Amino acid sequence: MPIAPGNCLNSAASLFLTAGIPAVCHTTRIALNECSFGFVPHAGATYLCSRMEGDLGTFLALTGMPLSGSDALKLELADMYVKDPVNFEDNIIVGA
Repeated sequence: MPIAPGNCLNSAASLFLTAGIPAVCHTTRIALNECSFGFVPHAGATYLCSRMEGDLGTFLALTGMPLSGSDALKLELADMYVKDPVNFEDNIIVGA
């Protein structure tokens, strides 16, 4: 169960989003922004993006637009919201 308490970019975002139970908090910022640096998205990002509903994965891979933790929950990319990542055992909200 990974928790992203800050920036989660590129390879870290791919690994985070494909984990078993990804958890986000109010400071989470997720972006698959390899293309904004002139790179082609790597295998982890293309695997993840090709399995997102509609054209959301294509949009995220081509634009590198960052998502907040609440956006990731709404788009069902994350499973849990953690109020306080330091004491997460007491603050987990499933599917908030």
